[in-house]
Amino acid sequence: MRRLAGKVAIVPGGCTKIGRAVVDAFVAAGARVMVADIAPGGGFATGVEFQTCDLRDDCQIPALVVATGERFGRIDFLVNVACLNAVSPGWTWSNIMDQLTGGDRARTYAVAAPFHLPGRVAHPEEVAAAVLFLGSDEAGFITGTDICVDGGYSAMGPEQAVAAIPLLMS
Repeated sequence: MRRLAGKVAIVPGGCTKIGRAVVDAFVAAGARVMVADIAPGGGFATGVEFQTCDLRDDCQIPALVVATGERFGRIDFLVNVACLNAVSPGWTWSNIMDQLTGGDRARTYAVAAPFHLPGRVAHPEEVAAAVLFLGSDEAGFITGTDICVDGGYSAMGPEQAVAAIPLLMS
């Protein structure tokens, strides 16, 4: 994959597990990143800035755009832009999975196994890799695409009438 040197991404939710993996992937590829989140930010790599922003409040978005432009001089990607290209993650080791299981990744994998061909949930970095690909030059002619990063979940059909979420909490 071609490097993203000199490009700038805004990553809303960059303090979550998936968001953090996306931020790290963009930085590793040479991009600079503005993390926009309602959660406190910190501990990011060089080339990453943090802006408190609640995207549910339309009035906060212009300040995010201005801060990004002032800090980096440009904006190339907004990671969660809808109606162009999308990444649809399936079950992913995320904040909600962590909270529901008390951090028990093995239990999460055990519950997820029957619903996913690899027998586990996705790692946040696997979702980030799909986002990074869509932001790269290699995806330059890809438009209107949804990449399912779901370990075969959508291909396997219904959940066999099994209520899976309660299994995570038991």
